[in-house]
Order: sequence, then structure tokens, then C-alpha cells
Amino acid sequence: MSMHFYKKGFTLIELLVAIAIFTFMTAILVVKYAGFSEGMTLTNLAYDVALTLREAQSYGINAADAKNVAGSASDFNKTYGVYFTRGNDYRFTLYADLDGDGRYGGATENIRVMNIKQGNRLEYFCAGTAAGVSSCSVVTIIDVRFTRPDPAPKIYAGTVANALTLYPYAEIRMKSLNGSYRRVVVRSSGQISVEETQFTQSR
Repeated sequence: MSMHFYKKGFTLIELLVAIAIFTFMTAILVVKYAGFSEGMTLTNLAYDVALTLREAQSYGINAADAKNVAGSASDFNKTYGVYFTRGNDYRFTLYADLDGDGRYGGATENIRVMNIKQGNRLEYFCAGTAAGVSSCSVVTIIDVRFTRPDPAPKIYAGTVANALTLYPYAEIRMKSLNGSYRRVVVRSSGQISVEETQFTQSR
């Protein structure tokens, strides 16, 4: 008597279902990774802003030689600062006040220009006495300055470069392509903090 053995394999439908599940799970992972990656680059940007502010502070209080950092005549008493403007949402500038007028004077005073990449941008600035719409007014320019021997920042902000007002508080908000936000908060006490926050829309 002959015996027949049959090997059972996958049917076409089972194979298609397995491929569909695999494709679906791969798509979920790709989307999650993209969101995670954007969040990381935005966080890195926020810390770059905070560290650049600390760098300006270090130059100011440690009496950095303006000749060494900006290539001008030697001077240990210059103001150093970081300049942000909504006129260009994809860069901010570390500078030395070489002409001694107490404010940012353009490209000739640049120490370094930080270009913002990977779809992130500067989204919103405000300055005032504290966080919140009632205490923090929308501005288009923030100029944070440090002058020897004071370690505390002088926070100037406004909408006209030559007519900025001194404030005790400012915040710089950044946004990624997927709508995530980070903000850097600067206080006249010298505190500089990075915060993760959510907004429903630009103010």
C-alpha cells in the first residue's frame, strides 16, 4: 500500500496578508522615526541658541579680546551679544560691538552666523515682564547683550532696530516642520532655559 505525504505551504491569501501587515508596521515605524528625528533636531537647535547666549556671556564677563574673536582692533571692554530678527527666520548672529555704540551694527560686527537647517525656523519672539500674553508682547527683534563686568544680560527688544526697549524677560520660540515647538527663555537675572511647549497657533 502506497502512502502519500503532502506538505502544506502558505496560500496566496496568507502571503498577501503577511505582506500587508509587514508594510503597515514598517510605515508606522517610518512615521514615528521621522517625528522623533524632527523633535531631536529642534531640541538641538534650542540648545544651540542657549549655548550661543552663554558664549556671548562668557566673552563679556571674561573680558575677551575683540581682536581675537572678531578680527578688529584690540579691546577688552566691548559688548558681546546675540541678535535675532524675524526678518530672517533661519539664522541668528553672535556679535561683538566693535564700534562701541552698544548694539548690533551689522555684518562687520559678526563673530559667527548660525544658520538654521532641516526645516526648523524661528517662529515667534516676545519680550516683557514674564511669560504669558498679558505680560509678554510680540516683537520682531531681540538683542541680548553682555558687557563686562556684569554677568547679567541686557535684553533689548522691539520692532525697530534703532529703537529697542530694555526688558527683564524674553522668549524665542522655534518650530519644526511637524509643528513641534521649543523655546528659549532669557531673564535679566541671568537665567537661560530651554523649554518644550505646545501652541495651537502662532501669535
